[in-house]
This record gives sequence, C-alpha cells and structure tokens, in this order.
Amino acid sequence: MKNDKPPDVEHNRNVLGVEMVICVGAIALYPPHPKTMGLFFMTDGEGILQYNQTEFSMRRNMAALCSTCNHVYLRCDKLSHLLCVWLDARDAGDSFSFFRMRNNLSDDTAQQLRTIASELSADKIRYLSEGCVQSILSQFLSCTEDFQSQLTGVSRIAQSAKDILDMRFAENLTLDDLTQKLQIGKSKLIHDFKLQWSVTPIEYLLGRRLEESARLLVETTTSIEAIAEQVGFRGVSYFSSRFKRRYGLPPSAYRLQNRFILDTD
Repeated sequence: MKNDKPPDVEHNRNVLGVEMVICVGAIALYPPHPKTMGLFFMTDGEGILQYNQTEFSMRRNMAALCSTCNHVYLRCDKLSHLLCVWLDARDAGDSFSFFRMRNNLSDDTAQQLRTIASELSADKIRYLSEGCVQSILSQFLSCTEDFQSQLTGVSRIAQSAKDILDMRFAENLTLDDLTQKLQIGKSKLIHDFKLQWSVTPIEYLLGRRLEESARLLVETTTSIEAIAEQVGFRGVSYFSSRFKRRYGLPPSAYRLQNRFILDTD
C-alpha cells in the first residue's frame, strides 16, 4: 500500500488525517491532537453523535463540524458509514470551542464529501487541497475570513454559561440564575448558547445531569433515588423517564447491563 502524495493534489498542512468509520454499535472517535477540529459527514446510515454531553441525530448527508478536545462518541443501531476529517486548530485561542451541524449542504459540497469518502474507501486519497477544505468549511461559517480566525471568536456568554452549568449542574439552576450571574437577558443567553452549542442552556443542563447519573449507576452502588437527587433531579420518576428516553433503558436495567459488561471485560 503506497502512501505517496498524488501528484495532482495539493498538500494541505491543516488536514491532520482523513478516515472512514464503519460502525454498528458505539465507538469513540479520538482526534490526533486536543486542539483539533473534526468534520463528520454521514455517507450512509444514521446514528447519534455525542459531543460535550449532548447528543445530536445524524443521518445520511448530514454533517457536523466541531472542536473535539478529547473525543466524540458515535452510536449507530445499524451499519453506518461516517467520513471523518481532522483539521489542525492549534493556532486557535484558549477558549477554543465550536459546534455546528448542517443538514442542508449544497449539492456540490455533499458530492465533494461523498467523492472523498469513495476515494478513501478505495485507498486513493491521502491529502485534501486547501481549496477543497475551504469550500466545505464555507458551508458552516457565515463569514469569508480564514476559518482559523473564526474559531477564536467563541461567544464569551455561551462559554461562561457552559462553564457554570458544568460546575453547578447538580444545583437547582434556572435561566434566571444564569442571566443574573452573567448580567444579560434571557433571549440573548438562549440565542448565543444555542448558536454555539446547538442546544438551549436547559437542554444542556439536562444532558449533563443524565451523563453523570449514567456514570454513577455503573461505577457506584448508590441507590437510584439518591443518584437522581445527587445529580439535580427533584423526582425519581421524572429522572427515570428522562433517563430511559435518552439511553433506551430505565436506570435499573442500564446499571445491570453495563455492570455485566464491565465484569466480563
């Protein structure tokens, strides 16, 4: 298998890697560097992309662009194919954090991505040209400036709100608490947060609580009632219904299933 650069393709130093992921079940996608931007394009099938404790539905021809930091999870109930393009973002600022989804890519861009996926599967591609990458990224970024400079412009409001939710998710937080802390209006907070993270602050808070509860169910023997209260739910029945909606199992069954998996590893 040759890894020589094709003579007709310009090397792009911003591209750290390109890979096809064939998945049924769950898989963690690890970037080559913490300061990496991931472009994910579902060429076939459908699944759930989990980023920063929040889940997003992906189906054929949908794409997501995000800062990866540590990893992104993909979960598919049936055989699916995902194109991953890892882009260098080490020049981005310390507040580097970014997420965008698109289900309405232009026909030309969608075809570009499908061609890349096809060539990759046939072992015909190793590099992507600067023009190709910029053309694809233009579908996600509304400005015409270089995409690296775009990444440093993370909304301080969105980042500050996320930081508060990450640290205090178990508390009885409300939108009023956030707006008072950040000294902004509700509409501005919701707009900036959803623009940055593709979910509202309350949706993010719920996802954060559910993720922590899933961890506690598997790693501790704490009762379900105590876990629900510990992560911020004020009623076990509501907690159980939200947990089942997200994970497909009630908390007790999720604990039993995942402990069995751990015990057999």
